[in-house]
Amino acid sequence: MPYDPIEQEIVNVLTIVSRCGYDNWWGIEADIGRNRKWTLAVLGAVGAIGRRKGYSQCFSLKSKEAGEIEKGFIIQVLTKIQGKLGQTLYNPETDRFAAPQWFGEFLYDFTWLQYDIDYRNIHLINEDDFLKGNNRIYNRVKLLDAPLVLESEWGNFSDVKEDFEKLLLARSKYKFMVFNLDVNNGLAARQLFNSYLEKFKSFITQYKYTQSGDRYLFCGTCDYNIREFLFDQYTHP
Repeated sequence: MPYDPIEQEIVNVLTIVSRCGYDNWWGIEADIGRNRKWTLAVLGAVGAIGRRKGYSQCFSLKSKEAGEIEKGFIIQVLTKIQGKLGQTLYNPETDRFAAPQWFGEFLYDFTWLQYDIDYRNIHLINEDDFLKGNNRIYNRVKLLDAPLVLESEWGNFSDVKEDFEKLLLARSKYKFMVFNLDVNNGLAARQLFNSYLEKFKSFITQYKYTQSGDRYLFCGTCDYNIREFLFDQYTHP
């Protein structure tokens, strides 16, 4: 099944991540564990796409001190990606990793959320001021849609399966699963990726509330030796 325009945009951006991130993260220094770096890079990139489309982003940063390091890392990654992509992902004048643009984790590892107000209109407000001074506004805001939900898992297939099952419950247009392929050559990566896809499709088919037209996007990441991510898309008939 071919990608739709939003899926294709996600694939295009993450393809740049896959090709450039293995070279010591373009020289970006950050005291963040390897898997956490990949998670932040992927979520930051997908988040930037959603931000440009007017959605609020939800995913967890670590403690306040580590969170600042992680925010800085994401900003540097987005800057490098957009330089190669020719597409704005991060604008320091209008974008910030703070409420109301970015919220803490919302059910899934990462979520696009659409509310009945456009938070971009108040994007320059200080995070603390927003939380203190806009509670009355925020408490009246209505959630209209969660267009995309994403789960990311870097462990073995049992760990991946547990996270993937969460996507089955979502009533979102885009359900995106990111997982690591712990192999060191392209043929083995493709074979493992395909075996994961067959299992995922069987889970989708057997889930009681799967509906025709449910869309899933899959990204298999590979460490170091393979300079590409593997992608596929499945739409339930």
